Amino acid sequence: MVPQVLIAYIVIHGYVQSADTVASNTRALNDKLSDIATLHYVDGPPMRDNPTSSSRPWWILGNNLEHNVSASGRWDDSVKWWSDELSKNKYDGVIGLSQGSAMTALLLSMLNHPEKAPGFCPQKTQPIKFAILCSGFVSNREPHAHIYGVPENLPTLHTVDDNDFVVPAQRTIELQKLFKNSQLLRHNEGHSIPVRGDWPNTMRQFIVQACHLQPTSGEEAYIPSVHQTEGDSVETKQTDHESHSSPFQKIYHKIIKPLGGR
Repeated sequence: MVPQVLIAYIVIHGYVQSADTVASNTRALNDKLSDIATLHYVDGPPMRDNPTSSSRPWWILGNNLEHNVSASGRWDDSVKWWSDELSKNKYDGVIGLSQGSAMTALLLSMLNHPEKAPGFCPQKTQPIKFAILCSGFVSNREPHAHIYGVPENLPTLHTVDDNDFVVPAQRTIELQKLFKNSQLLRHNEGHSIPVRGDWPNTMRQFIVQACHLQPTSGEEAYIPSVHQTEGDSVETKQTDHESHSSPFQKIYHKIIKPLGGR
């Protein structure tokens, strides 16, 4: 039976992306979920010094994917933006890519402990039932470091490509370890929300189960893929994120630094 009320979930873009780019890249997922969910693709707040820029990072990155604390005004803008957005709309779930996944973990923590994020005061209670985090990472510097405190029982699905050249796989695994009720699945689509092959169906099944929806006729219950790996036993071929030879450095100088990274 098809649910009478569609669930709503928000899609959070990455560092140099926009709502339109993510929407374009996830059409297959949108199509697969169209009868059970409404996807809301959002743009972060405009850049203060370049309000027409299509890139809207949630905070400015420095070396090694860490927060550039000298540009903390950008984070303040994002906190206010989230406070406003969640005062207007309610969401049942979240999906994030790259910095959008890092933002997802921080947002879930802020909803769980709003007192840890000055200026964050959404007026609506959010009925979040799941999150999907793709190619994410933990933001270790302040003010983010003390904010973390994700909901313990929230079902989360984490995706990783061991050959991701933007966010090293080990960083994504570190993020997954913050969540107790989590699953880590591997793919080979690079730095992306995986949408090829059976991935849209895998995500649909995960959402149906997490939201306690009635599967449609012939739809199988969600069973974790054979590629699911417990975080503590994961082996990765990626260079450690502290290494100066990391492929991230090339991306940093071409993309992140021009946006204000150090």
